[in-house]
Amino acid sequence: MNLDQISISTLGPQGTFSHQAALKVIDYLKPIEIEKKLSFERTISKVFREADNGCDLAVIPLENSTAGSIGSSMDNIIEYNKQGMEIVAELDLEISHFLTGHGNLSEITTIHAHPQAYAQCDHFIENKLNSVEVIYTTSNAESAQIIQKTKSKTIGAIVPKICLNLYGIPMLAENIHNSSYNSTRFIVVSSKDHVKQYFNSRVKSKSTLLIDPRDDRPGLLNDILQIFAVKLINLTKIESRPSKRRLGDYVFYLDIQADLSNPILQGCLEELQISAQVRNLGSYNRIV
Repeated sequence: MNLDQISISTLGPQGTFSHQAALKVIDYLKPIEIEKKLSFERTISKVFREADNGCDLAVIPLENSTAGSIGSSMDNIIEYNKQGMEIVAELDLEISHFLTGHGNLSEITTIHAHPQAYAQCDHFIENKLNSVEVIYTTSNAESAQIIQKTKSKTIGAIVPKICLNLYGIPMLAENIHNSSYNSTRFIVVSSKDHVKQYFNSRVKSKSTLLIDPRDDRPGLLNDILQIFAVKLINLTKIESRPSKRRLGDYVFYLDIQADLSNPILQGCLEELQISAQVRNLGSYNRIV
């Protein structure tokens, strides 16, 4: 444990939206006058592994307003929570996508894009470049690096604006995402108690729970939801994830507008635990 610095892991390389989100977290931690060290990993699973092994915290993309939830992020926080990792903060990042390449639109035959980036821009690609081959990359930065390394006029890539200057690559089209409102929600996770205290300044606005039912029966999900409804606790997200025990067996991931220390929520959890296993994945606030 190095108390002279805060080490932060996120999805890289430089130029990803995760990089931008991590910079917002570093800015939030600015009043803590010790060094902030940022490192990059190639996959979401490796980012979580770093946060579990060495890094103090990690910044993870969780869901996009257009493309939906990122399953790898949800599954990893569920798994690493068993070792004490929790969500300690969240933040939203406005997302703008740009098309880059050395030719022009009519010359492009291949597009490199991260799967999430492509899902957020597929209307533009289908309308303007409907015959191109799409090759998926592991990150937006990797897409940018491909354009940086090749001068082929037939290759294009979908990248964030930060990559245009960072990698010195030209812009062919701006704001090519499907929706005029495009935002990604990131979570900050940590298993280190001395780091969690940096985010414990006030009552938390949200909690994330994992509900694992003990049996499968008609009306089960309705009964779970009713426990919160009668107490007037607002659920902002509910999603099923495979339990990984057998096909057709699921756990439920819930975002709740309440602090876990709220006595009303505590009563809900006690009622839930009669028919399900319940884990708190974190109570937290939003970084703005």
